[in-house]
Amino acid sequence: MTSELILLFLYLGVIALRNAIDDPRRADRACGVLALTGVVNIPIIYFSVHWWNTLHQGSSVSLTKAPAMAAIMLTGMLRHVVRRMVLRHRRRRSRACARSSLERERGARVGRRAARKCAAQGSHERLLRDERLRLLRLERVRR
Repeated sequence: MTSELILLFLYLGVIALRNAIDDPRRADRACGVLALTGVVNIPIIYFSVHWWNTLHQGSSVSLTKAPAMAAIMLTGMLRHVVRRMVLRHRRRRSRACARSSLERERGARVGRRAARKCAAQGSHERLLRDERLRLLRLERVRR
């Protein structure tokens, strides 16, 4: 619990550091260094289950042993993971379609395969607007 609290403070520190530095490259470098120092805490969180077993419940899911949690909970967890992966894949594909339609608007040549995929998915107005805003922000940062 304490090690996760330390990880939370490191995360909040990264956010504060990024907002405190005006130059994006310097902010990225400083946040990267701080994030790398926070990575040291991750194995401590993971192995705390084994090191301090009087304070923590044992591992519920293991690659070498049978799961200690109920089968219904394990299937629910696995269904959630699969659903999350599917939704992430759909989001990436929709973002790529919005990007390709934005390129078409700008006059760039887009491949037939990408155009067919995007036409099959339908309208992506919100994603197209978000992609335009993201590109505008990138152009401002580069200036």
